[in-house]
Amino acid sequence: MKMVAVSQRGRKRDFFDLYWCAKNIEPLEETIKRLKVQYPTVAHDYHHILKSLVYFVDSESDPEPEIFFKASWPEVKSFFEKEVLACVGKLIIRDN
Repeated sequence: MKMVAVSQRGRKRDFFDLYWCAKNIEPLEETIKRLKVQYPTVAHDYHHILKSLVYFVDSESDPEPEIFFKASWPEVKSFFEKEVLACVGKLIIRDN
C-alpha cells in the first residue's frame, strides 16, 4: 500500500500515486483510518505516518515521475501539508 511505502521510504513517485488516490478514490483521512482494517496485526503509529506525509527531504532529489494526470511537485506537497493539518486533530487527538 502506498501509505506504508511513503511512511517507510518517501519516494516522489509514491507521493504522486497517493495524491492521485486521495483525489480520485478515497480521501487521505479514510486511507489512513483503513490501515487498522487492512493490517490488523500491525501497530500503526499515526504520529509517524502523518510526519512522513509531509517529510519531503528524501524525495526532493528524485526524478519527476512519469504521470498521466495534471499535477506538479509543489502542488502535491501543498496538498499533503494541508491534508495532514486537517487529519491531525481527527486522528492523533482522538486516539489519545
